[in-house]
Order: sequence, then C-alpha cells, then structure tokens
Amino acid sequence: QVNLEVGALNIQYKDAGFIHQDQLLGDFVAGGEMPINGSGGYIEGDKITVTFESRSHITGEIIIAFTEDAIRQHHKHTFDYICDEDTHQKYYTCGCPTVDIAEEHINGDADLFCDICGYYMSPSPTNYFLRNQAGCEWLNEISTVDIAKIKIINEAVGIEPGSPKNISTTVDETVIARIFEEYYWLDTWPISQAEGEVDGGGAITVKFILKNGTEKELYFNNGNYRDSQGNYFDLLYTPQFNATDNVTKAYGFVSNIGVYEVWREDGTTEPYCVCEVPVNELEFICAEYELPAVATEYPYFIKTDFGVLGFYSNDIFFIVGIGQYYELVGKNLDELIAEYSIAAE
Repeated sequence: QVNLEVGALNIQYKDAGFIHQDQLLGDFVAGGEMPINGSGGYIEGDKITVTFESRSHITGEIIIAFTEDAIRQHHKHTFDYICDEDTHQKYYTCGCPTVDIAEEHINGDADLFCDICGYYMSPSPTNYFLRNQAGCEWLNEISTVDIAKIKIINEAVGIEPGSPKNISTTVDETVIARIFEEYYWLDTWPISQAEGEVDGGGAITVKFILKNGTEKELYFNNGNYRDSQGNYFDLLYTPQFNATDNVTKAYGFVSNIGVYEVWREDGTTEPYCVCEVPVNELEFICAEYELPAVATEYPYFIKTDFGVLGFYSNDIFFIVGIGQYYELVGKNLDELIAEYSIAAE
C-alpha cells in the first residue's frame, strides 16, 4: 500500500523466478491515483531485496507485506498419513487445516509397500489364483471326484544325494477334497526372478494321481512357483496335510538323476543292466524287524548316484556299506522290473 504526500517513487524487487531480475512493483506520484493494494510475484527463500528509487524529496507512507497466500505457500507442512487397504490421506500436524482428499496407493516397484506413504499392501485378494498360472490350468479341468490319491513330498534343496525326503500319501476322500479345494483357491503374487530363485531351503512336490491313471504335479521351491513361461509367483501359503489327517508316511531318496539302473548278478554271467527305474518309484520305510542270518540269493542290485542298493529280497534292501535295512512300500522290485522292462521294449 502506498500513500505519498509529496514527491514520486519507483519501487522494484528482485524476483527469483526470473533469474533475480528487477521487477517493477509500481511508479507512485503524490496526488495521483494510487492503488490500495499492489501485487508482487513468487519468491524463494526467506529474504527479498526491495529497491526504492526517489525522483525528488518524498513524504508519506509505504507498506510492503507478504499476503496470507504467500505465507502459506512457503510454509513447510509437517504431517502423518491415515491409511487403509486402498488409499492414504495426509493430515497436518503443524496446525494447518487438513485437505480432505484420499489418494490411491502407488506401488511402482512391486515390493508390496506404497511408494508414497509406505503402507504394506497385502497381496490378498489379488486374483492371481494358482489355477490360472501357466502350467496349472489343469486345476480348472478336474474335480475332487477325479482324484484317487494325493501325495505330498517334502525335501531339502541342494543337499547330498541319498539324503531322505518325506513322502505322505492319502486316499481319504475327505482329505483329498480339502487339499484340492485349498490349491484350487490358492492365491499368489507375482515376484521378480531374483526373489523367486532361492538357493537351499526346502521344496514341496504335490502329486494328484487321478482315477484314470494320469498324474498331475505341482512343484514349489521355498514357497515360490515358477510357471511354464518362466514367471515367478509367491504363494499366499502352502497347503499341507494336517497332523490328524489319514495319511501313510514313507521316505524317498534325494537324487540328482531321474532314473536308477537295475542290474542282475546271478553268478552265471557277467552282471548286466536289466532296466531303468524312476527314482520316485522307490518309496520305503525303515525295517523294524530282525532278518534271518542267511539271505536268499536274490540276484538284483541298483546303481544310484550315491552308492549301490543291495537287496536281501525283492522288497528288503540296504545301502552297501551301511547296516540299516529298508522295506519298499507299494511295488516290490520284481514288479518294478516287470513294468519297466516291458516299457523299455
């Protein structure tokens, strides 16, 4: 505001927005028509340079002040966030009135944390159902009534061949229905390759053996699924059998190869390979009974990637050099030889 009684005055200020050039606030002459309110521009920082240029002796009154909007513009708010699953909203802790506007969370780096407020964005529900991922579509094509048996295999990853893995199997219709439903509705979340490729830890294989003889399989490494197109997904959880479920338990061997060679040695000819048996066919339990001192002359043995399996009979075997005996469950070795010799032919 300017009210000159005598003289004339030019007022300028340096505007940071124009590379510190002088900007004119106004030319004022006593007795002339003077504005009640002048106007300035945007400034930065907490200081401004104002120049008064007089053309003669002057008397009067000049008031220069920041407007309320300018003060608010340069005030630095302090604030916290109010968040829910979908949005965040600032509320000011500096005494300024809060703007009642909620904004959606933003997650550009897919780390499940909002890039603005840091809120953890739960992956559930996401509708990335396992059954819709490449390689798992068959979950949409079968139902509980198609399944004869479910087998869940738990094993450590990256350990020595010959180490045991745990195998649990059920034919209980109630248990089958529950496990199938849990995998059918299982939700997942896309993750990066670096997050999906985990060394060590544990792996789970879930096999659905159908009544028509076909077998469907799911494999999870450390709770992650790699689809048939190379994409990785983190499971919401990994359904397993409960402690009270009606299941049978056995062991298998951790192996780096897919098949074992079955050899025959009867003393009449040189030992020779009769067939190859898939590693997963060898399921066993620890033999809990005494064996006769003299074994039958059973002519077969198996070569593995951790040693030789010698056989006391068609279902009792041992790892050569180790005293523990094991008993095959399911098919015995005679049945496996008959099946896979025919398959080889």
